[in-house]
Amino acid sequence: MRVEWSDQAVADLASIHAYLSQFTPAAALDVIDRITRSADRLWLFPLSGRSVPEFESRVVREVIVTPYRVFYLVRSDRIDILAVRHSAQDLPS
Repeated sequence: MRVEWSDQAVADLASIHAYLSQFTPAAALDVIDRITRSADRLWLFPLSGRSVPEFESRVVREVIVTPYRVFYLVRSDRIDILAVRHSAQDLPS
């Protein structure tokens, strides 16, 4: 099973990096690395994340990489990383 990043998730990572690197470039790289490593490990344990409480559907799951939430969808042949959001952000409806 492979992990694929959506355009939205890649854009989210770029935004997170751009914001954090204004303050501490090294820490920005560390945060991006922690997020990508956590998401890329999902191929081993695709159901290890929890169902997203804000959604009625149990199909979308998330892993927490404090303070970020990585949203993903498990498909039969791959895992789609949908988005990465700061835990303080509201989710779109």
